[in-house]
Amino acid sequence: MEIKLNSVRTFYESAKQPKKLVVIKGADHEMTNPEAYEETYKTVVNWFKQLKKLA
Repeated sequence: MEIKLNSVRTFYESAKQPKKLVVIKGADHEMTNPEAYEETYKTVVNWFKQLKKLA
């Protein structure tokens, strides 16, 4: 399933800080690409680690 970046950017703009938009080439909602899955996993884990430091 292709992710429409225009919709993502609209959602991102309406979100409050802290926020970070990361576009991972080859990623989809079903995580069918192993390389994109790995990059997504690492990105999400690092994001939560950063949020924990802010708490």
